[in-house]
Amino acid sequence: MKALSLPHRHGLKITSIYLIISAGWIFFSDLIIVEIFEDQAIMAQVQTYKGLFFVVVTAALLYYLIGKNTASILKSRARLEMLIKQKQTLLSELHHRVKNNLAIVTGLIELQANTMDEADTEALQETQFRIYTLANIEELLYKEKDFTKIPFHECMRYLVSNLEQSVNSPSSIQANIDEVNLNINQAIPLGLLINEIFTQLRVNGYKGKIGSVRIDLNYYLPNKVKFNLQLVDLPEKAITKLVETGHIELKLVDLYTKQLKATSGWETTSNGYNFHLEFNKSDRSGSAATMAQSM
Repeated sequence: MKALSLPHRHGLKITSIYLIISAGWIFFSDLIIVEIFEDQAIMAQVQTYKGLFFVVVTAALLYYLIGKNTASILKSRARLEMLIKQKQTLLSELHHRVKNNLAIVTGLIELQANTMDEADTEALQETQFRIYTLANIEELLYKEKDFTKIPFHECMRYLVSNLEQSVNSPSSIQANIDEVNLNINQAIPLGLLINEIFTQLRVNGYKGKIGSVRIDLNYYLPNKVKFNLQLVDLPEKAITKLVETGHIELKLVDLYTKQLKATSGWETTSNGYNFHLEFNKSDRSGSAATMAQSM
Protein backbone atom coordinates (compact mmCIF):
# COMPACT_ATOMS: atom_id res chain seq x y z
CA MET A 1 0.00 0.00 0.00
CA LYS A 2 1.26 3.46 -0.94
CA ALA A 3 2.26 5.56 2.07
CA LEU A 4 0.23 8.71 2.70
CA SER A 5 1.91 12.08 2.36
CA LEU A 6 2.28 14.37 5.40
CA PRO A 7 -0.76 16.60 4.54
CA HIS A 8 -2.94 13.52 3.97
CA ARG A 9 -1.84 12.01 7.28
CA HIS A 10 -2.73 15.21 9.14
CA GLY A 11 -6.07 15.40 7.33
CA LEU A 12 -6.87 11.79 8.19
CA LYS A 13 -5.97 12.41 11.84
CA ILE A 14 -8.29 15.44 12.14
CA THR A 15 -11.12 13.65 10.33
CA SER A 16 -10.85 10.57 12.56
CA ILE A 17 -10.96 12.65 15.76
CA TYR A 18 -13.93 14.59 14.43
CA LEU A 19 -15.85 11.42 13.50
CA ILE A 20 -15.26 9.78 16.88
CA ILE A 21 -16.35 12.82 18.88
CA SER A 22 -19.36 13.47 16.61
CA ALA A 23 -20.61 9.89 16.74
CA GLY A 24 -20.20 9.73 20.53
CA TRP A 25 -21.94 13.06 21.07
CA ILE A 26 -24.94 12.25 18.85
CA PHE A 27 -25.45 8.76 20.26
CA PHE A 28 -25.13 9.54 23.98
CA SER A 29 -26.83 12.94 23.91
CA ASP A 30 -29.90 11.46 22.21
CA LEU A 31 -30.12 8.73 24.86
CA ILE A 32 -29.91 11.32 27.65
CA ILE A 33 -32.56 13.60 26.08
CA VAL A 34 -34.99 10.71 25.63
CA GLU A 35 -34.53 9.67 29.26
CA ILE A 36 -34.96 13.19 30.70
CA PHE A 37 -37.70 14.76 28.57
CA GLU A 38 -41.08 13.30 27.69
CA ASP A 39 -42.67 16.37 26.06
CA GLN A 40 -42.00 16.31 22.30
CA ALA A 41 -41.96 20.12 21.98
CA ILE A 42 -39.39 20.50 24.71
CA MET A 43 -37.40 17.60 23.27
CA ALA A 44 -37.33 19.31 19.83
CA GLN A 45 -36.16 22.58 21.40
CA VAL A 46 -33.45 20.80 23.35
CA GLN A 47 -32.37 19.02 20.14
CA THR A 48 -31.99 22.42 18.47
CA TYR A 49 -29.86 23.76 21.31
CA LYS A 50 -27.86 20.54 21.26
CA GLY A 51 -27.15 21.01 17.56
CA LEU A 52 -26.05 24.59 18.05
CA PHE A 53 -23.84 23.57 20.94
CA PHE A 54 -22.36 20.77 18.82
CA VAL A 55 -21.55 23.20 16.01
CA VAL A 56 -19.84 25.65 18.38
CA VAL A 57 -17.83 22.94 20.16
CA THR A 58 -16.75 21.16 16.95
CA ALA A 59 -15.82 24.48 15.33
CA ALA A 60 -13.62 25.31 18.32
CA LEU A 61 -12.15 21.81 18.25
CA LEU A 62 -11.42 21.99 14.51
CA TYR A 63 -9.83 25.41 14.98
CA TYR A 64 -7.57 23.97 17.67
CA LEU A 65 -6.64 20.84 15.69
CA ILE A 66 -6.02 22.72 12.45
CA GLY A 67 -3.91 25.33 14.26
CA LYS A 68 -1.91 22.64 16.02
CA ASN A 69 -1.28 20.69 12.80
CA THR A 70 -0.49 23.84 10.84
CA ALA A 71 2.11 24.77 13.44
CA SER A 72 3.56 21.27 13.16
CA ILE A 73 3.72 21.55 9.36
CA LEU A 74 5.36 24.98 9.52
CA LYS A 75 7.90 23.65 12.00
CA SER A 76 8.69 20.70 9.73
CA ARG A 77 8.96 23.01 6.72
CA ALA A 78 11.35 25.33 8.56
CA ARG A 79 13.50 22.35 9.50
CA LEU A 80 13.54 21.11 5.87
CA GLU A 81 14.47 24.57 4.60
CA MET A 82 17.33 24.68 7.08
CA LEU A 83 18.55 21.25 5.92
CA ILE A 84 18.30 22.33 2.28
CA LYS A 85 20.38 25.44 2.98
CA GLN A 86 22.97 23.33 4.78
CA LYS A 87 23.17 20.92 1.82
CA GLN A 88 23.44 23.81 -0.63
CA THR A 89 26.30 25.24 1.41
CA LEU A 90 28.05 21.87 1.46
CA LEU A 91 27.49 21.42 -2.28
CA SER A 92 28.90 24.88 -2.98
CA GLU A 93 31.94 24.14 -0.82
CA LEU A 94 32.44 20.79 -2.57
CA HIS A 95 32.14 22.49 -5.97
CA HIS A 96 34.80 25.07 -5.14
CA ARG A 97 37.12 22.42 -3.73
CA VAL A 98 36.76 20.31 -6.88
CA LYS A 99 37.50 23.35 -9.07
CA ASN A 100 40.53 24.29 -6.98
CA ASN A 101 41.88 20.73 -6.98
CA LEU A 102 41.47 20.41 -10.75
CA ALA A 103 43.20 23.76 -11.22
CA ILE A 104 46.09 22.59 -9.01
CA VAL A 105 46.42 19.35 -11.00
CA THR A 106 46.49 21.15 -14.36
CA GLY A 107 49.01 23.64 -12.97
CA LEU A 108 51.29 20.83 -11.82
CA ILE A 109 50.98 19.14 -15.22
CA GLU A 110 51.95 22.39 -16.96
CA LEU A 111 54.99 22.82 -14.71
CA GLN A 112 56.01 19.23 -15.41
CA ALA A 113 55.54 19.69 -19.17
CA ASN A 114 58.02 22.59 -19.18
CA THR A 115 60.81 20.22 -18.11
CA MET A 116 60.09 17.42 -20.64
CA ASP A 117 60.72 16.82 -24.32
CA GLU A 118 58.10 17.35 -27.03
CA ALA A 119 56.74 13.78 -27.09
CA ASP A 120 56.16 13.67 -23.35
CA THR A 121 54.74 17.21 -23.38
CA GLU A 122 52.18 16.11 -25.96
CA ALA A 123 50.97 13.31 -23.68
CA LEU A 124 50.66 15.71 -20.77
CA GLN A 125 48.69 18.14 -22.93
CA GLU A 126 46.19 15.40 -23.71
CA THR A 127 45.76 14.77 -19.98
CA GLN A 128 45.30 18.50 -19.41
CA PHE A 129 42.50 18.68 -21.98
CA ARG A 130 40.74 15.74 -20.31
CA ILE A 131 40.88 17.53 -16.96
CA TYR A 132 39.60 20.77 -18.50
CA THR A 133 36.59 18.88 -19.83
CA LEU A 134 35.93 17.22 -16.47
CA ALA A 135 36.01 20.67 -14.86
CA ASN A 136 33.60 22.08 -17.43
CA ILE A 137 31.14 19.20 -17.03
CA GLU A 138 31.33 19.55 -13.25
CA GLU A 139 30.59 23.29 -13.63
CA LEU A 140 27.62 22.51 -15.85
CA LEU A 141 26.24 19.94 -13.42
CA TYR A 142 26.63 22.33 -10.48
CA LYS A 143 24.37 24.87 -12.18
CA GLU A 144 21.59 22.35 -12.82
CA LYS A 145 18.92 21.34 -10.32
CA ASP A 146 17.54 18.50 -12.43
CA PHE A 147 20.14 15.85 -13.28
CA THR A 148 17.70 14.20 -15.72
CA LYS A 149 17.69 17.25 -18.05
CA ILE A 150 21.22 18.56 -18.44
CA PRO A 151 21.59 20.95 -21.43
CA PHE A 152 24.37 19.04 -23.15
CA HIS A 153 24.31 21.41 -26.13
CA GLU A 154 25.93 24.03 -23.86
CA CYS A 155 28.77 21.67 -23.03
CA MET A 156 29.07 20.83 -26.74
CA ARG A 157 29.39 24.50 -27.71
CA TYR A 158 32.12 24.89 -25.09
CA LEU A 159 34.08 21.98 -26.59
CA VAL A 160 33.68 23.36 -30.11
CA SER A 161 34.76 26.83 -28.94
CA ASN A 162 37.94 25.39 -27.41
CA LEU A 163 38.66 23.54 -30.64
CA GLU A 164 38.19 26.74 -32.66
CA GLN A 165 40.57 28.65 -30.38
CA SER A 166 43.32 26.09 -30.98
CA VAL A 167 43.42 26.43 -34.78
CA ASN A 168 44.45 29.23 -37.11
CA SER A 169 41.26 29.08 -39.15
CA PRO A 170 38.16 28.69 -36.95
CA SER A 171 35.98 29.09 -40.06
CA SER A 172 37.11 25.63 -41.18
CA ILE A 173 35.05 24.18 -38.31
CA GLN A 174 31.32 23.96 -38.93
CA ALA A 175 28.99 22.94 -36.13
CA ASN A 176 25.31 22.03 -36.29
CA ILE A 177 24.22 21.58 -32.67
CA ASP A 178 20.58 21.07 -31.69
CA GLU A 179 19.18 21.57 -28.21
CA VAL A 180 19.83 18.20 -26.57
CA ASN A 181 19.02 17.49 -22.92
CA LEU A 182 20.57 14.39 -21.36
CA ASN A 183 20.67 12.88 -17.92
CA ILE A 184 23.89 12.74 -15.92
CA ASN A 185 24.52 9.09 -16.87
CA GLN A 186 24.79 10.04 -20.54
CA ALA A 187 26.06 13.64 -20.44
CA ILE A 188 29.35 12.74 -18.74
CA PRO A 189 30.50 9.84 -20.96
CA LEU A 190 29.37 11.64 -24.14
CA GLY A 191 31.25 14.79 -23.15
CA LEU A 192 34.40 12.80 -22.35
CA LEU A 193 34.12 10.82 -25.60
CA ILE A 194 33.84 13.95 -27.76
CA ASN A 195 36.65 15.62 -25.83
CA GLU A 196 38.88 12.59 -26.45
CA ILE A 197 38.47 13.09 -30.20
CA PHE A 198 38.81 16.87 -30.04
CA THR A 199 41.98 16.52 -27.94
CA GLN A 200 43.69 14.66 -30.77
CA LEU A 201 42.62 17.37 -33.23
CA ARG A 202 43.97 20.09 -30.92
CA VAL A 203 47.27 18.37 -30.11
CA ASN A 204 48.09 16.81 -33.47
CA GLY A 205 46.33 19.04 -35.99
CA TYR A 206 49.50 20.45 -37.55
CA LYS A 207 50.28 22.44 -34.41
CA GLY A 208 47.39 24.85 -34.88
CA LYS A 209 46.64 24.21 -38.54
CA ILE A 210 43.66 22.00 -39.14
CA GLY A 211 41.68 20.76 -42.12
CA SER A 212 37.93 20.93 -42.52
CA VAL A 213 35.80 19.65 -39.64
CA ARG A 214 32.00 19.32 -39.59
CA ILE A 215 30.26 18.52 -36.30
CA ASP A 216 26.62 17.47 -35.99
CA LEU A 217 24.70 16.75 -32.78
CA ASN A 218 20.96 16.27 -33.10
CA TYR A 219 17.98 14.01 -32.52
CA TYR A 220 17.82 11.32 -35.17
CA LEU A 221 14.44 10.12 -33.89
CA PRO A 222 12.32 11.45 -30.98
CA ASN A 223 14.37 9.39 -28.51
CA LYS A 224 17.59 8.80 -30.44
CA VAL A 225 20.66 11.07 -30.27
CA LYS A 226 23.11 11.16 -33.15
CA PHE A 227 26.65 12.60 -33.20
CA ASN A 228 28.56 12.84 -36.51
CA LEU A 229 32.06 14.11 -37.15
CA GLN A 230 33.47 14.63 -40.66
CA LEU A 231 37.23 15.20 -40.88
CA VAL A 232 38.76 16.34 -44.20
CA ASP A 233 42.44 16.87 -45.04
CA LEU A 234 43.71 16.18 -41.54
CA PRO A 235 47.19 14.81 -40.84
CA GLU A 236 47.21 11.09 -40.19
CA LYS A 237 48.73 11.69 -36.76
CA ALA A 238 45.58 13.54 -35.64
CA ILE A 239 43.44 10.42 -35.73
CA THR A 240 45.93 7.56 -35.53
CA LYS A 241 45.38 7.06 -31.81
CA LEU A 242 41.62 6.97 -32.35
CA VAL A 243 41.47 4.31 -35.05
CA GLU A 244 44.44 2.01 -34.43
CA THR A 245 44.20 -0.79 -31.88
CA GLY A 246 46.37 -0.54 -28.78
CA HIS A 247 46.11 3.17 -28.07
CA ILE A 248 44.51 4.29 -24.83
CA GLU A 249 42.53 6.96 -26.73
CA LEU A 250 40.69 4.30 -28.74
CA LYS A 251 40.08 2.26 -25.57
CA LEU A 252 38.59 5.30 -23.86
CA VAL A 253 36.27 6.01 -26.79
CA ASP A 254 35.14 2.37 -26.77
CA LEU A 255 34.60 2.52 -23.01
CA TYR A 256 32.45 5.66 -23.22
CA THR A 257 30.51 4.11 -26.10
CA LYS A 258 29.69 1.09 -23.93
CA GLN A 259 28.58 3.33 -21.07
CA LEU A 260 26.19 5.07 -23.48
CA LYS A 261 25.03 1.70 -24.86
CA ALA A 262 25.65 3.27 -28.24
CA THR A 263 26.77 2.15 -31.67
CA SER A 264 29.76 3.96 -33.14
CA GLY A 265 32.44 3.59 -35.76
CA TRP A 266 34.94 5.19 -38.11
CA GLU A 267 34.61 5.27 -41.89
CA THR A 268 37.41 6.09 -44.31
CA THR A 269 36.59 8.55 -47.10
CA SER A 270 38.59 9.69 -50.12
CA ASN A 271 40.01 12.68 -48.25
CA GLY A 272 39.48 11.97 -44.57
CA TYR A 273 37.45 10.15 -41.95
CA ASN A 274 33.89 10.13 -40.64
CA PHE A 275 32.92 9.19 -37.10
CA HIS A 276 29.33 8.41 -36.16
CA LEU A 277 27.70 7.59 -32.84
CA GLU A 278 24.05 6.84 -32.02
CA PHE A 279 22.32 6.00 -28.76
CA ASN A 280 18.86 6.00 -27.23
CA LYS A 281 18.13 8.91 -24.91
CA SER A 282 17.47 7.68 -21.38
CA ASP A 283 15.64 9.37 -18.50
CA ARG A 284 16.97 6.96 -15.88
CA SER A 285 17.89 8.81 -12.70
CA GLY A 286 20.97 8.19 -10.62
CA SER A 287 24.67 8.95 -10.68
CA ALA A 288 26.83 8.38 -13.70
CA ALA A 289 28.27 4.94 -14.27
CA THR A 290 31.77 4.51 -12.95
CA MET A 291 34.67 3.86 -15.27
CA ALA A 292 35.89 0.32 -15.45
CA GLN A 293 39.18 -0.27 -13.71
CA SER A 294 40.63 -2.28 -16.57
CA MET A 295 40.45 -1.17 -20.18
